[in-house]
Amino acid sequence: MRRAARLEPLEPRLRLRLRGYVADAGILTECVTGRRLPGAEAEDNAALQAAYGKAREQFGAALLVRLEGRIALRSKVEGSRTVPTLVLVVERFIRAWLGERRRRPAVDGH
Repeated sequence: MRRAARLEPLEPRLRLRLRGYVADAGILTECVTGRRLPGAEAEDNAALQAAYGKAREQFGAALLVRLEGRIALRSKVEGSRTVPTLVLVVERFIRAWLGERRRRPAVDGH
């Protein structure tokens, strides 16, 4: 170990199950804690948005989502100031399905 000149923020990488994806706002809710996180417009977020759009057209309901990602600290502009905020960076979209039952139609990622 070596001491760093400044503290680097931790960005935990996780496999997550999320519910209530809101595409217009890009908000995801983590199933276990209920914590809401905005999705970062980066990496595999486009695959998540495409799956959501496809499922909403077909079924018009909220989705459950499984993905691999990391929770990162980013800056967000609020009015005339910049504030730090936690976001979810989607590294790999895995799948999305409707409701709690996996028997319902699913949209798979790559």
